Amino acid sequence: NIMKIIEDIYVVGGGEYGIGLSCNLDCNVFIIDGGTEIGIIDCGIGFKPEIIVENIIHERLDIRKITKIFLTHAHLDHSGGTSFLKKRFNSAIYMSDIEADFLEGGNEEAIGLKVAN
Repeated sequence: NIMKIIEDIYVVGGGEYGIGLSCNLDCNVFIIDGGTEIGIIDCGIGFKPEIIVENIIHERLDIRKITKIFLTHAHLDHSGGTSFLKKRFNSAIYMSDIEADFLEGGNEEAIGLKVAN
């Protein structure tokens, strides 16, 4: 199921427009294993985030080392699962200030929610 791209970089999620590892609406979700810390890049849409967690565990990565979540942008398919994964791993979230404002302010158009309707 999981795809190791190169040493210490994995794809652990992705929907029908990616590689089909998790919810069909998810963007590709990546793990970077830095040895002492592991980071997640993007979090998927959040409909079935537990599948992403299962994929990480299946790859035998030490989930206790997941300390950082990086969001490339605020579109829902990249950020919807952030709350679940942040709580699950007690991780810090990193993203641009502009994108953070879109999410925190509930800007539905900026995060692509209106397109999803």
